[in-house]
Amino acid sequence: MKKIKLLLGTIAVIGGLFLFSGQTTYASTTHWDRAPKALKGEWQTATHKTPKKYSNSENRYYWKNLEVTNKIFQLNTFMLNKHKVHDYESGPHGAYSHVYSLAFEKVSSRRYYVWGSMLNYGSSKAQAGFGIVLSHSHKHLKLYSFKAKMKHGYVDFTNRHYEGYYRRGMSH
Repeated sequence: MKKIKLLLGTIAVIGGLFLFSGQTTYASTTHWDRAPKALKGEWQTATHKTPKKYSNSENRYYWKNLEVTNKIFQLNTFMLNKHKVHDYESGPHGAYSHVYSLAFEKVSSRRYYVWGSMLNYGSSKAQAGFGIVLSHSHKHLKLYSFKAKMKHGYVDFTNRHYEGYYRRGMSH
């Protein structure tokens, strides 16, 4: 009886090794100041109506733009008046290669983390972090922002906030 249990256990272990040896595992890889080809370029949201409590005749609608290069991960929000013209920019924000290098970490085939300096000027050591989920076709992405803090030599992401659904190359 013990020999049969030992034989069945050995067969199960060997079978498990063969089953799991063919699976692909993704180790996260971090690239410094080198954006992945799938993320580079301009990304834009659709035009949205501003919530009523923040709306007036000058900022009735808004849309967001995301620019990704090797040194810049920049978000801009453009406000439109009630006729959807005369847009103005509310100011850029994002992650930059300034005090810290801009890092692009590939977590899986469609998920990325991006972090770097919060400001593109001055000597502030504040960091900004973002999470990206690409669609299967790499034409759409969901963007999340995080508070990024350095802890014991690695970046810790807390307080996730949904930034929006972006499309590649859509013009307004």
